[in-house]
Amino acid sequence: MIEFSRKFFQKNYTLTENGMLIGNVTHGFARKTYSATLKQSAYTFTSNSGFNHKFSVSSNTENNLAEITINFWNKKATIALKNGTVYEWKRLNFFDGVWQISQGDKQILKYAESFRKGVITGDTSKDLLVLSGLVVKDYFHFLLLIVALLLPNLLRVSEQIYHLFSSKI
Repeated sequence: MIEFSRKFFQKNYTLTENGMLIGNVTHGFARKTYSATLKQSAYTFTSNSGFNHKFSVSSNTENNLAEITINFWNKKATIALKNGTVYEWKRLNFFDGVWQISQGDKQILKYAESFRKGVITGDTSKDLLVLSGLVVKDYFHFLLLIVALLLPNLLRVSEQIYHLFSSKI
């Protein structure tokens, strides 16, 4: 079992096991890049495009280890490894406090978070998947924040456009 935490308004996750620091996940500006370490593994997650929500994953020794494709509207993501193995990230409850990574019907990892602290259970030896699960979750929350900030302005503009055209009819 791996525990993770994040301090209020901090941009990184801290990962511990049996009380010992074993890794972290940090993000760059606008979540275009993430740097993540777990035990002896270090990865970089880099966004390939603006609206497709894709990340390529590289290590210090190898590029293109995996590609993560995020489907914001369905709250799912696919993690496709270089060797052809495909995993799915999906939330398990409405409030995004529980999510998993699975392969077909088999759950590989399960994450449970409450008040900026959580646990990861399952096959935690898969470093790339453990870190990918946190990166995807963080990116989803970033996208939700963007939508929450933009939605009131979009509604206000659409209302103004409606009144503009309805007054001319």
